[in-house]
Amino acid sequence: MTDPPTPGQQAMLDAFSSRREAEQKKATRLTEVISLFDCILIALSAISMHENEARPHPGKEAKRYQVEDMRDGFNDMGIKP
Repeated sequence: MTDPPTPGQQAMLDAFSSRREAEQKKATRLTEVISLFDCILIALSAISMHENEARPHPGKEAKRYQVEDMRDGFNDMGIKP
């Protein structure tokens, strides 16, 4: 059987654990940002193109409410656009 950790060992384990938790939170937040960015790219590129045909006139592809929704999403995640 192993002995319980000494106070010094326990302090190292606690520091490592809290550091790992912080890194996991950071990675989760980064994943959310990347996912949101992917959604933006898909939404803004939602036009069809066919071979040997001209691209249709884009007009206003990103509507004002779409931009505001994206800004709110970034603010909810703590990112200032």
